[in-house]
Amino acid sequence: MYGQQQRNSPPGSVVGGQSASSAGSNMMMQHHLALNAVLPGAVQLIQNAQGRVPDLNKAIKNYKPNELFVGNLSYFCEEKDLYALFEENGHVEDVRIIKNDSGTRSLMFGFVTMSTIHETREMEKLLNNQMFMGRKLR
Repeated sequence: MYGQQQRNSPPGSVVGGQSASSAGSNMMMQHHLALNAVLPGAVQLIQNAQGRVPDLNKAIKNYKPNELFVGNLSYFCEEKDLYALFEENGHVEDVRIIKNDSGTRSLMFGFVTMSTIHETREMEKLLNNQMFMGRKLR
């Protein structure tokens, strides 16, 4: 019937006033937009690095409000370097630099978890666009 979702609709059939393929595209776009609202900077870098959109449920489940995305890191930056930078101005709980599949090279971004949301926001204001190891942090 027109306007009702049908199971196992063949490609090109009409479902809810649109073709089944465009309905799937719209759903994917909604997931993509929701991801960008949850993790704005990280999603784009993950897409560029891995060529796929992260799972929305996993992203929301793993979201931590006191976790800060740190981008544009030097290839030579190690977790201890990032830890030292953030520890100067607050209490750091965790530092992770994301590496390639073999774990040998940085993908030039990471995450720093501060003890409170307030510290996280302060560090974001303090260190955004600051030079660190020859690169501007984002």
